[in-house]
Amino acid sequence: MGVFGWRLLAPAPQTLVGTVKKHEWNGGVLGDGDWSLFVAPDDPTDVLLSNRSGDGRTNLGGQIECEVEPSIDPTSDHDPRSSSEEQYFAGLVNKHVKVWGPWVADCSHSWDGNDCVAGNIPIIGGVFADCCDVGKTEIHPIQSIEAVISESPRTRVVEIFVFSDASDLIKPPNADQDISADFSIPFPSFPTGPVKPQFELVSETNQANAVTFNIVTSDTGAVLEVHVQSGTASSGKGFYHAAIALSIEVLPPTRHDSALIQGNYGQAGNYEMMVPMGDHLAHFWRNNDDPAFPWHGPTVLPPPASGPIGKGTMVLPVQFTGASLIETTVVPGNLDVVASVVTQLGDSHLVFYGRDSTGWHGPADLVADGAEVTGVTGL
Repeated sequence: MGVFGWRLLAPAPQTLVGTVKKHEWNGGVLGDGDWSLFVAPDDPTDVLLSNRSGDGRTNLGGQIECEVEPSIDPTSDHDPRSSSEEQYFAGLVNKHVKVWGPWVADCSHSWDGNDCVAGNIPIIGGVFADCCDVGKTEIHPIQSIEAVISESPRTRVVEIFVFSDASDLIKPPNADQDISADFSIPFPSFPTGPVKPQFELVSETNQANAVTFNIVTSDTGAVLEVHVQSGTASSGKGFYHAAIALSIEVLPPTRHDSALIQGNYGQAGNYEMMVPMGDHLAHFWRNNDDPAFPWHGPTVLPPPASGPIGKGTMVLPVQFTGASLIETTVVPGNLDVVASVVTQLGDSHLVFYGRDSTGWHGPADLVADGAEVTGVTGL
């Protein structure tokens, strides 16, 4: 219990990354009801161990206590809050976490665990020092937690928390605020081939004002973006917890169909062939006027663009799965191609190419009656 308050060590909330070593509930008649995690920080967030407001002493034991009084448990001498704390925090022990909240010096307890007396603490020679200068560092109150619970090649389970601190008598910084918390949780790495990222809420306790989920994909993978607006503890809101399973579904392999026609170019009419080759198409042709019937190529058609096209917008790379080819009579000798493509997430659509005397042009998404042709299963 911080009877002498706290001193902010940074103007903005900080993110602590590390491993939870233990959890604790400060309950009972004399307790303040705080839930605590004791985190051994990773480099470089281990700088949060040192109280830079004083002589830079480092917390004894190399751990940072992260505390919050959650709104989910109303203050009452008769409320056995330990059961809720055990339910939510016990599973975080030995897990890797990100904890976000105000970085403070505890003005009631020193770096070595001793209690302060009237805001001061005895040091060598019987001299008293301001406890804030030698107070242990904390994240207090916790505003959000992200914890990796388990991982496998295609599945990742995480837990997230968002708190509006419900302290009533002695309020830490940012108590009873409407916390806006954002999480960007990576999916497992994509295997080769078309895949579909998906997520499932394994469990959820929602006393927040608003929660949104959005899968964002790129050519390097996918992340689940979660936004939580906690609401305030005093309004009866201020707590959110979810266990989320993120997984990768490997989609069935797709066919890669080539196209072969005999055109009108030359005396005998050359063969023209269009071949899907991964992320592009290739054009080959055979000279049927040559007794050796030699093949020529490939001429690589311009691949579709991929990558960022604006803030928050990404065009995924594609794989070509099929092609149809004709020699047009609109302009004799010209070639037209319709090809099917599939993104790494399994979404499919059609694109169009044309060849004239100057070369190949395209691709252009094939639009019919104002709508892009999607959901293609064959060509």
